[in-house]
Amino acid sequence: MDPNCQNQPCHELAELQKRFARFQDDTVKRLAAGDVSMATINTKLNWLIGILSGIGAAVLAAVLRILYN
Repeated sequence: MDPNCQNQPCHELAELQKRFARFQDDTVKRLAAGDVSMATINTKLNWLIGILSGIGAAVLAAVLRILYN
């Protein structure tokens, strides 16, 4: 600890704490935006998988009907 800052917090330390708090807030916001983006992509992929599964099942049923009739 700096001998000049024994009784009061150093100005540099206070500034560093403020910068860290801003960085932490920015990081939390950036991560939250990424979570929302990932949730949106996941939802769209689930819909796409469901639609393609339905189409695939119908095509498979038609192919099996053609092969075994």
